[in-house]
Amino acid sequence: MASAQYQPEKILYFELGNEPTNYPPTRWNDSTEAYIAQWQQWTHAIDGAVNATLGSANDLPESRWWASSATTDVTGLKVRPADLIPAGIDSTHEVAEYSIHSYPFSTCDPARAKLATTSNILNHTALLQYAVEEIYPSAKAALDSGKPWVIGEFNSISCSGQPNVTDTFAQALWAVDVDLIYASLNASSVHLHQGATLVFQSSDQVNTAGEDAGPGFSTYDFVYPVDSSKRGKARALPSFVAQLFMAEAFSTPDTRVRALSTPTGVNGDRFSAYAFYVGDRVNKLALINMNPYYANSTSDHTESFEIPASLRSHGRDQKQAYVKRMTAPYVDEKHTVNATWAGQSFENGTAIGDVQIEKIGRDGVVSVRGSEAVLVFFDEEDVCDL
Repeated sequence: MASAQYQPEKILYFELGNEPTNYPPTRWNDSTEAYIAQWQQWTHAIDGAVNATLGSANDLPESRWWASSATTDVTGLKVRPADLIPAGIDSTHEVAEYSIHSYPFSTCDPARAKLATTSNILNHTALLQYAVEEIYPSAKAALDSGKPWVIGEFNSISCSGQPNVTDTFAQALWAVDVDLIYASLNASSVHLHQGATLVFQSSDQVNTAGEDAGPGFSTYDFVYPVDSSKRGKARALPSFVAQLFMAEAFSTPDTRVRALSTPTGVNGDRFSAYAFYVGDRVNKLALINMNPYYANSTSDHTESFEIPASLRSHGRDQKQAYVKRMTAPYVDEKHTVNATWAGQSFENGTAIGDVQIEKIGRDGVVSVRGSEAVLVFFDEEDVCDL
């Protein structure tokens, strides 16, 4: 009630319970109907209290709730949006958006930790398969019901990440690809989880708090906000640059995104491409080469692509196309100063170095090394040079 009373302008939606699939089975006895009954009882009561608190100053919409914020873990309790929607969760028209949580890998136990590798988190085919099989049924159910869907919480590896994987540049490549997978599936928003290690998630998880009981920040964070004995100095991590990539990708209002097919001869497990539309015209392209490139790699896995002339021209006018590059020396780079977006690094959150904006030559060819991603701009006014 305090938030509603003192900062109602900051409230967009309410959420009741986080990841109900992690609650004790006895809570609802694995009954979807029992879960919905309690959810509606409690949300009605909260709505009544909020409305009474705000009175005539109530600007909140009548539909103000996220449902269900379940994980994709297989449990006896079926409360993903795909389960809740046909069971009547919105029978009283309270739901504003449907939420689901996404963690394709985990370090919550030794068996799953073995799979939480750089190679696996950078397999585009597997990431897309997870999204299509585990997420999209709920997304489609939401859209078919006339409501938006969101990734209410997600990251690459649950139980706070995997050291030497999620605190490296690999996490930046993963974040860009998965953000765009969900955008291309019509997610209205995605919410990347950040925070300290949750030491009670599992009795045998990989990650722990600091020895002095201080925070052991999750290694999938894109920033460590304060100094800690476990993680060292406060700093941005190499994946920080992924946030800048995404900010520029969607910087133009009313941008829509579409996944593109893999070019002939390119390994679809290690490559993805996306077109960004404003109206009916492509104004940007994202090319992501997820081939892991290490210091001892025998190839740098560079792929070269010819951008069609039709994208580089407006009518008959041939126009210059521009490139910004997200890169690091190697995929396992852990020093943020070496992870760059358009030539600049951001170890303390501020830009270091000069912006590097590449121009595509008359041949229209752009090259992308392994463990790099590029954003191609077709409108000069979209290219930020700050």
